[in-house]
Amino acid sequence: MSEPLCRGRPQLQCWIQGEQKVDIAVTVGSSTAFYTTAASNITITPGVAFARTYTLGGGTAPYVATSSFPSVATVSISGNQMTITGVQISTTAATITIRDAAGATLTTSVTVGTVPLTMNPIELKAPIGVIFRSVITGGTPPYHTVILDNCATNVHIVQGNILEATTALACEGAVITVVDANNQTVAVKFTVTAGTVGLQVAPSALTIPESPNTPDLSLLVYGANGPLQVFTTNTGVLAPQTPIKNADGTYTIVLTGGNTCYSGSGVDNTNPPNGTFTDLKGIPTLLIQPIDDVPPRPTIAITITVLDSTGRQGTSVLNVKDNGLGGVGCL
Repeated sequence: MSEPLCRGRPQLQCWIQGEQKVDIAVTVGSSTAFYTTAASNITITPGVAFARTYTLGGGTAPYVATSSFPSVATVSISGNQMTITGVQISTTAATITIRDAAGATLTTSVTVGTVPLTMNPIELKAPIGVIFRSVITGGTPPYHTVILDNCATNVHIVQGNILEATTALACEGAVITVVDANNQTVAVKFTVTAGTVGLQVAPSALTIPESPNTPDLSLLVYGANGPLQVFTTNTGVLAPQTPIKNADGTYTIVLTGGNTCYSGSGVDNTNPPNGTFTDLKGIPTLLIQPIDDVPPRPTIAITITVLDSTGRQGTSVLNVKDNGLGGVGCL
């Protein structure tokens, strides 16, 4: 028999003289050894949100993987990406076995447990009325809080992993405990001193010209514990409305606009007017200055005072200034 003649790739076509053609499929493996980026021993937290993804490479694709304990950890492969998901905490490790198409095998031991629950900071000291935050790491979300005293108010978890609270009463050695989904706990210790921190009202000062059509103005209050009380030295001008709490914990106080004109504006009696409001009768002549100018009325100052439920207060001073048009009111 003659030697066969073969050619082509990845499928060889072979002819034997006087006999039929034979097609032979050829699979060529990678020159790189089969590998995974997963370590030989890993620990993961249960839950889809904490699944780990690793890369597979080398060897001969496609790849397959199985778990020895799917009730503890599952595994899936998409292309060259392997995802391992913890199902439940277990003292028994699951073995993930990974194979390529040529039969090469890799294994990874997976322990499903919890990362220690920690917080930063875990101890603090602050006066009454301060909002403090501590970042939660590790453990298994969701987290909730346990508090056994009233030294702090408005205790809650924000953004999923930040403990936020407001100091309310003077005390020492108070504790807020954070508990995760697997009942791990960590405590924040804090001391509240008797001093208070004033509220921040922004803007703290503002000057506006008088006008028959002054728009509504807004004040923003930071670090307040509601409900709030608002007082003004002039209920007829820029009267404050009921405070509105915003999603970020601040408060908005709208000041009602409208007519902020006031009588007694400056009058320029100079002929022609020179805008100084300070010229006296007969200087330089009666023709030019028949009577004294009327100086503008001093700026009207309106003080808005905000008081929160812990007795802290903040103020904003609004100055309504003569528009300088020289007539009565806003004329």
